[in-house]
Amino acid sequence: LANVILANPAELADFRATCQTSSDSRRLEYLIRLWTAKEAYTKAIGTGLGTEFRELSIEGLSADTKGKEHR
Repeated sequence: LANVILANPAELADFRATCQTSSDSRRLEYLIRLWTAKEAYTKAIGTGLGTEFRELSIEGLSADTKGKEHR
C-alpha cells in the first residue's frame, strides 16, 4: 500500500528501514501519520484526494518514532 499510493521514494525508504527494526504497531502508526498529514495538507489547499500523494513530501515525519511522545 505505501509504495502504490502513499509514499514518495524517500518516505518509502524510511518506512522499509523501519520495517526491519520496528513492531507492526510502529509501522502502522507511521502509515497512519503519513496518510493523515498528506490528507490534511491536500484538504487545506483545496485539492483533496485528487492529489497524487506520492508527489508530496511531508518534512519532519519519520518512521522512527522510538522515544518520541505523540499526542
